[in-house]
Amino acid sequence: MAWGNLVVYVALLLALAGIATSLARLFRRDERAARASRWITVALLALVTLVLAYLYAAFITSDVSIDYVWRYTREGHPLKYRLAGVLAGMEGSLLFWVWVALVPWVYEELTWRRRGIGQDLLDWTRVGVLSMVGVLLYVLSLHDIFRSTPADALLFYPDGYGLSPLLQTDLMVVHPPVVFIAYGLLVIPCAAALAHLVTGDRGWTRVSMWWGRAGWLFLTLGIGIGALWAYVVLGWGGYWGWDPVETSSLLPWLLLTAFMHAQLMNHRRGEYPIMAPVLGSLAFALVVFATFATRAGGLWVSVHTFPGDVSGSGLDRLGTILAEDGTVRTYLALVIGIVAVTALLAWRASRRRPREEERYYSLGDLISDDMLMFATVTLMAVTTLVTLVILVGGVNGVGPDDFHGPVGLLAVVGMALLLVCLVWRDLGRRRVALLALGTLAASGISAVAFRDQVFVAASVPVLAVALAGAAYRAARSWSRKRPWASLGLVSAHLVHLAVVLVLVGYVGSTFLSEEQGMTLEVGGAGQDFAGYTFKATALDLGSDSVFATIAIARGGRDLGTERPGQVLMDGQLRTEIRVRPGALEDVYLSYVDSSSANGTDTVDLTVKVLPMMTVLWGGMILMVGGIALRVIVERTTARREAPAAAEGAGASRSRGRRGRRGRGPRPPATEEGRYERLVEEELSRMDGKDD
Repeated sequence: MAWGNLVVYVALLLALAGIATSLARLFRRDERAARASRWITVALLALVTLVLAYLYAAFITSDVSIDYVWRYTREGHPLKYRLAGVLAGMEGSLLFWVWVALVPWVYEELTWRRRGIGQDLLDWTRVGVLSMVGVLLYVLSLHDIFRSTPADALLFYPDGYGLSPLLQTDLMVVHPPVVFIAYGLLVIPCAAALAHLVTGDRGWTRVSMWWGRAGWLFLTLGIGIGALWAYVVLGWGGYWGWDPVETSSLLPWLLLTAFMHAQLMNHRRGEYPIMAPVLGSLAFALVVFATFATRAGGLWVSVHTFPGDVSGSGLDRLGTILAEDGTVRTYLALVIGIVAVTALLAWRASRRRPREEERYYSLGDLISDDMLMFATVTLMAVTTLVTLVILVGGVNGVGPDDFHGPVGLLAVVGMALLLVCLVWRDLGRRRVALLALGTLAASGISAVAFRDQVFVAASVPVLAVALAGAAYRAARSWSRKRPWASLGLVSAHLVHLAVVLVLVGYVGSTFLSEEQGMTLEVGGAGQDFAGYTFKATALDLGSDSVFATIAIARGGRDLGTERPGQVLMDGQLRTEIRVRPGALEDVYLSYVDSSSANGTDTVDLTVKVLPMMTVLWGGMILMVGGIALRVIVERTTARREAPAAAEGAGASRSRGRRGRRGRGPRPPATEEGRYERLVEEELSRMDGKDD
């Protein structure tokens, strides 16, 4: 066990050595240092892989002599829950995070020449990657992951304490690795963005773009799986409650979405040379902030089971946490460090850029690709900032109502903007402006007319028109003559369509849901609620479980039975939720209690009817599928055009320090070549439709 901890310290030293040799290459131009740095990175990955494999082996064999294994598994757990236990605690999650960050970076190390990436850009990106990896390894070293289990713990739980019953679900087997894959992949875009601010080399997008999109894919999937777990396991009748931990995980997704749009325009046309890398760096800072929010037990009043006291002011609680927990201090320092370095490098990069000639726009120019993209990026960034301010300001208690007004308003504006972006070239500027203004006017009139459901009334017109526009754009983007190339364009619009569907599902399930507690007599007449009839037909009492059989009918038609209940697992009660899905709404049953008196059994339930859940889950699936399709198409295209990238590599490297002064060559259009040509052809065909 001691050797495992020793390897963690050696890995930290290797990360520091990799940073030092990379800086030696950059400032002393020592090519031997560059080779040494690459081999150090490979050795670092090998060491981390060894430690992670050893940890997984310890969980598979239930080696409870290791305290970390003892805490998160026990002998007799199924294999899938033993594997899930590796990421159930902070130490295993950190180790996995480091490993995921290193795997794609080693790939970059092995392929940088044929992909036309400049040497200076590569070295500065390596410095960024290894710096963040080094911080994570430092935090890991604080916790002595392979320490022995205390004797008294083994005395009380000789087979291991075990994984929490709430985590013993298939969803929790998948959710943590998906989230930490996203976190690991996003290290590279952040490091590449900072490297671009240092060097001015526009080839940074060939390092960051694919990993940024892959990170967005896994982050979206992770949020969706987490929402589904909350829906079917936790028992509070929902999937998203704007809890601090949930909200902090949404923040990097929002800013990462803005970054992806800005980065694409930087890759295509060199636009957003400062904003794009700043957004990429800050998106990862929010990833670390989300980890900080999860670890800072007691800072926020939360429905999650944080340790710590939530009395007193937020500043007092933060001071206490920072004084007692070195891990939280390190996370907060990393967040502040990334923000400070980003601000300094952005200021430096802006000063060395030549002053651009001032541009003037007419009213008609406000509806154009450039202005609409700028509005999209700005709106996503503002939404992130507003959400962050509400979260930070609500340390003494924050709930859904605090977010619905400001964030909901920004979402409605975003849907109107999406509509204009999608169809303005088909309808022309005047028509699409009239359509957008008419839709917003209809939203305002609906909000006034239906004040009891003001948010739903305001959202419906905008969401309906945006949904039609997104569906139209996705269908129109398909080309039978060039099916594979057109998939890249279709996939982007499928993601847009999915975002609208998720918002439709969120609005319907949040603001149109109905909930009621009821007591049913077993074998009795039942109760009516929201158009359904619920009857308790049986109550099954076991030695460690209780289940109620509930018959559900609607309009005299039998819909079947569900069996909500409670199960005693590892000394803890877990509520077994049952959901009856439907095309337009779900029926959600949560067991509360049961009793027997005078020979009559009764069951207490919470019944909730949630509209549009199928639309929401369908939107999540479409969002993940759309971005996955985009990543696959563009990666395949990049491989086909890899030889073209190699031709530009020598020119990029030969500039040396010149690239560091911001005058590096424009990278060859390789990674999105075919997709770019398809877009340009489509835009040129539509140019004649502008008013």
